[in-house]
Amino acid sequence: GVISATHYIGGGLTAFQLIPKRPLDSLGLGVAFSWLNQDLMPRSHEFMFQAYYQAHIIYDLYLQPVITYIPNPGAS
Repeated sequence: GVISATHYIGGGLTAFQLIPKRPLDSLGLGVAFSWLNQDLMPRSHEFMFQAYYQAHIIYDLYLQPVITYIPNPGAS
């Protein structure tokens, strides 16, 4: 296969116990930046931001909405 990204840097943070009496919930934020293979992709780079909230419902059941924002997608 061919790789669409030539370089990548990214990271994120996760926080726990932000709401009293909800010790199993968590919140996370992450960012990623990729330099793209110009032979395959129309753009030279791509940035992505993602956030989630994981809510403990009951036992081992969680609800996790996620939002992802990519202002300049590599593939148009």
